[in-house]
Amino acid sequence: METIKVPFLDLKMQYLSIKPEMDAAVARVLDSCQFVLGSEVAEFEREFANYSSAAECIALNSGTSALHLALLAAGVGPGDEVITVPFTFVASVAAIVYTGARPVLIDIDLGSQTMHVRSESGSYDWRVSTARSGYRTPRGTYRPYLLLRTHYSHKYDMSPMPYSIFFAGGYAIHGTYSTASLGRPASHGCIRLAPGNAALLFHMVQAEGGRISISGSPPGASNYVRLLRARHIVE
Repeated sequence: METIKVPFLDLKMQYLSIKPEMDAAVARVLDSCQFVLGSEVAEFEREFANYSSAAECIALNSGTSALHLALLAAGVGPGDEVITVPFTFVASVAAIVYTGARPVLIDIDLGSQTMHVRSESGSYDWRVSTARSGYRTPRGTYRPYLLLRTHYSHKYDMSPMPYSIFFAGGYAIHGTYSTASLGRPASHGCIRLAPGNAALLFHMVQAEGGRISISGSPPGASNYVRLLRARHIVE
């Protein structure tokens, strides 16, 4: 089988596809000596706005600046919470930080049965337990809508759910006293944490807000054994 290497970024190919236009535009800028803004930028803004059927186009020096100024124009500033995704270019988070706002990220990986938390309070990695066979933990990105310090499951024999953070329907992140099951699928769909970790997360979300991202696929039996083996070696 032939291996084809796909470059992460090929600016030269892009340049060659529009080389005559690019060279002519650069020559006009050099001739005018208008190296910041100027008539060429103004013309580009008009043409791009027309091409994209937008009322306005404002050209900036980078995508980071575009995100930063868009957030400022939306009134985002110190003390605000901005929900974003973890699997993104660094500029997505950098632009938020530049405004003084705070991104709060809670990422659950169903495959490794782990949670990674990033906030102003610090960075944490914890084992979790998600839906076992026959049940499901929803995937996607969510925002917490209800926090309950003490809660009991009305659906499953009034089982205790300390420090519950509800994010979708009846699904929640909560503490569990069955800590021996952490690191493998064992719940009815909720995301279980050790009580101490659940309490810490609860107070972080209560103070800072949060964004929950759930991805991956639960491990099968063989993958789970390999996961246990890897952890045993590390520990």
